[in-house]
Amino acid sequence: PDMSDIGKTLRLKLVADSTVTTLVGSRIYPLTLPQGVTLPAIRYQRITGTSDPHLGGTTGLAVATIQFDCVGTTYAKAEQVRDAVRESLEAYRGTVSGVKITSVRATNHSDFFDAPVHANDVGFYQLMSDYEVYFTETAL
Repeated sequence: PDMSDIGKTLRLKLVADSTVTTLVGSRIYPLTLPQGVTLPAIRYQRITGTSDPHLGGTTGLAVATIQFDCVGTTYAKAEQVRDAVRESLEAYRGTVSGVKITSVRATNHSDFFDAPVHANDVGFYQLMSDYEVYFTETAL
C-alpha cells in the first residue's frame, strides 16, 4: 500500500468497528457522498501527505492528514458519528490490511451546517475532523 491508500486503510479500520457500523453501516466514501445517500454517512479525503526519503530510497515512514466529514440530518447524529470515529482512530497503533500504523492523532475539528438549497431539501450537519496518521508504506 502506498500513501494514496491510507484513507482506504483507515476506512477498513472503521468498517471493522461495530460502533461505527451501527451508525453508518458501510457508508464511508472517498471525496464525495453519492447522490441521495442515506445519512448519516462519512466522507474522507487526504489533506496532506509526505514520505521520509533518504539517500538509499525511502525509509517507508510516512505521515498523512486524513479528514473525515461526519454528515447527518441532525447535529446530535453527526456528533455521534464523529465520536465513534474518534474512539476508533484516536491513539490507534496496529496493523490494518498489511499497513503498520504507529500513531493516529486528532488535530482539528470544525462544525458546519449546509442549508437546504430547495424548499423541499433537508439541510445537513457536517462535522469535520482531521487526523494525523504516521504509518509505514511499502517501498515504491
